[in-house]
Amino acid sequence: MFLALLWTVPLMAQPSLQITTPASGAAVSPGQDLNVTVATSGAFQMVVLVGNGIGPGNVRTSPPFQFSIPIASDMPPGSYVVTAIGVISPGQSVMSVPVPYVVELAGQPISLATDPPSLTFVIGQRSSLRVLATYADGAIREVSRSTLINYASDSPNIATCDAYGVVTALRPGMAAINVTYAGRTVPVQVTVRPPVRVAPSITSLYASQSVQLALLSTTLTPPTVSWTVNPSGVGSVDSAGRYTAPASISDQQIVTVTATNTADATQSGSSQIYLYPPIAISVSPTAANLGASQSATFSARVNNVINPGVSWSSTPDGVGSIDYNGVYTAPSVISASQTVTIKASSVMDDTQFGSATVTLMPPQPAVVAFRVTLAYPWIPEREH
Repeated sequence: MFLALLWTVPLMAQPSLQITTPASGAAVSPGQDLNVTVATSGAFQMVVLVGNGIGPGNVRTSPPFQFSIPIASDMPPGSYVVTAIGVISPGQSVMSVPVPYVVELAGQPISLATDPPSLTFVIGQRSSLRVLATYADGAIREVSRSTLINYASDSPNIATCDAYGVVTALRPGMAAINVTYAGRTVPVQVTVRPPVRVAPSITSLYASQSVQLALLSTTLTPPTVSWTVNPSGVGSVDSAGRYTAPASISDQQIVTVTATNTADATQSGSSQIYLYPPIAISVSPTAANLGASQSATFSARVNNVINPGVSWSSTPDGVGSIDYNGVYTAPSVISASQTVTIKASSVMDDTQFGSATVTLMPPQPAVVAFRVTLAYPWIPEREH
């Protein structure tokens, strides 16, 4: 019975409100009033208008909920929205669907200009244009966000411009952004420079070694760039871009050498340089004894180097042989004992090596054993 009564109780409708005027996209000029009417369903303690360009004090506590919003005389042209908020009770409110409207200037400008009048970029850089319209009474108004303005690039593969006047550089070259407003057009010249690139981008050095860095750019050459090292003081770079590693390197580290355009600090390129302590090579086993035609396999451990490869050699030349895997084979004939040095040299720097020794053992002379049997003659006993 109780459940049946619940189903028969009518549900209370949630209060709602809607902006009926102005129509969506209605236009108004600076200095005029924007007339707003809000239709409501249900009871509201008050209705408030909010939105960009809407000042404070637009509150109504009873129907009809009609508002006259003054549009400031210096309000920039563009798109705006107005929203109505209905307060049902303290802490409880509902919002209307926002209604867009536009603010546009009346009359025709006598001239059009942009700030800046031209742009110089590197790839990926962005900047906004300010468009200024001058009127017959001498007033200068910004119209950058006007719904009547149009931005068009004659080379969109080099630079583009969106509906809000934001220019983006895409690739090196020249482009013009044609800005059109109220029947007038002004071009904005855009120059996109190649980025500053440094070659090689990555390299490695040991103590006191140096590398000549080069700029890969068609418009920037020394001395239009300044060179810096980070961390400062770890090696040095001259005005021509030659970097020299410090005289002593105790631990592996990375330095960044940067070339910066002296005319525009936003344009820079860099190279990463890996600094290594001296190469350390150890060979194992450190020694071996071999007879004729016998062999031994050696291995090398290389530290402080990108490429751990080694080349194998043995001295004296021609006394046995060693292959690229470090397998040494003794000569087929060894006439006398001698020592051979096995060397593993770094493929990165052949002045750095580790070594082991091989002692070549000649065959031992054969040992012949003799058995001697002594026969003693019979000696008769002496008569007494």
